[in-house]
Amino acid sequence: MHRRSLIAGALIALSVPANAQSRDKVPRVGVLRWDAISSAARLDPFREALRHNGLIEGQNVAVEWRFADGQTDRAREIAEEFVRAGVDVIVAFSTPAAHAAKNATQSIPIIISTADPLGSGLVSGLAHPGGNVTGVSLMMPDLASKRVELLTELLPGLAHLGFLGSTRDSAAKSFVRHTADAAERKGIQLHVELVPGPEDFEEAFQKFARAQVKAVVVQPLFTIDPPVAARVVGVANVRRIPVISDYASFAREGALMAYGPRQEDTLRIAARYLKQVLNGVSPGDLPVTQPTNFVLALNLKVASVLGVQVPPAIVLRADEVIE
Repeated sequence: MHRRSLIAGALIALSVPANAQSRDKVPRVGVLRWDAISSAARLDPFREALRHNGLIEGQNVAVEWRFADGQTDRAREIAEEFVRAGVDVIVAFSTPAAHAAKNATQSIPIIISTADPLGSGLVSGLAHPGGNVTGVSLMMPDLASKRVELLTELLPGLAHLGFLGSTRDSAAKSFVRHTADAAERKGIQLHVELVPGPEDFEEAFQKFARAQVKAVVVQPLFTIDPPVAARVVGVANVRRIPVISDYASFAREGALMAYGPRQEDTLRIAARYLKQVLNGVSPGDLPVTQPTNFVLALNLKVASVLGVQVPPAIVLRADEVIE
């Protein structure tokens, strides 16, 4: 058995009382995350979202947590483990994890939280997804125009923009298309680098530097795991290239800026859908929900280090300012 499965299984055994582990008494939910296994605190936001919807881990629901460590093969293995174990519902965070779950089963309900479920082929429609998949569309590619607009406000005269994306995420095509369209409208040339993982960041930023790229949009798949986000920021800041992505946590890690959906809201939507499915609602009858609240996070400390003059109007608009 894979080492992470052993670790996760041990955590489950410790956190769920023996009388709550019987499938006859409580439903079992498999949570598949794309990032690496980490401290229990990293899981707290979704646990809180579950509690908000009346789902108490170890009491009326048993949750099995699995981490793919950014590996496609590992995500597939975990999804297949869930199917063999007969979990009642699979919750998948990120597009690669969601595809792994969908490829593993057409019968077990799947709740997803991904960048662009329609564009990446996870559902056939947002209003009527059909099949066994529903959840949250984070609308991240659709926000490309806003991110490009923010960068042009911060960096007047921006002519060359980079995009760092993942070859392991089918949503990358949608991110690139939307970002390219937004850049073209502003008269900016987009330079795209798609890489498998952190080991390729250095070479990607070398290419950005040679192309005179003055800012880089980072696909959020590379920002959900703190060590990977820190690696992006470290490579970028050494070359004095500002980076922006979706999650506010990326700005806290040392990126210049982030703009995207409020994570707490999207987690509560996913938890609410999970509760409805556990109560017998078919996932195909639940429309894929889109967020309505978005967060602009700005790191003024990084701006100072990089020599970026932040207009007061942007500071006033920011929901979170790191100083």
